[in-house]
Amino acid sequence: MRAEPKTIALIAATAITAASQIMEGIAAERQGKAQARFLKQKADYGLKAAAIEAEDYWRKGSRVSATQRSRLGGSGVDVERGTARGVREDTYREIALMKERLLHKGKVQSIGLEQQADYQKTLGSARKRMAFFSAGATAFGGASKFGQQAEEYNLWGTDTVPKQKLHGPSPGRSSRTWSQ
Repeated sequence: MRAEPKTIALIAATAITAASQIMEGIAAERQGKAQARFLKQKADYGLKAAAIEAEDYWRKGSRVSATQRSRLGGSGVDVERGTARGVREDTYREIALMKERLLHKGKVQSIGLEQQADYQKTLGSARKRMAFFSAGATAFGGASKFGQQAEEYNLWGTDTVPKQKLHGPSPGRSSRTWSQ
């Protein structure tokens, strides 16, 4: 039994196509994982940067508050009573609120980046699965074409391939049905 060059080419093309589909899927999964790692690092960096920015703002605000207290005290105003105390408390609340806003902004950005990271990882895994399905479909398609060519070129070594007749009763059975 000798295979025709056309058949050999078909088998080789099917194998190469299926292998390249699998390799593309594996590469897509790796790319998704790498992108996810990058986004998670960026999220961690964003949290740290927000904490640093909030702490810097707190320090600057504390200096403003201390300067405010010093100026009020230097002018002879009791900073623990009345309007001076209210001004100091308002300043403190504004500084604390801004610090919390900066931290919250960092957390929100971090959550968004982590969600993108999870999406990239999931997308890479899905692409890998689809590549394996595509490779399987390619292999089945190639096997089907090979079967057709094998029959056409008589690669099975028989002169004729027996076909079953789909009409008429089978040998040894009557044409009656159960309802008769």
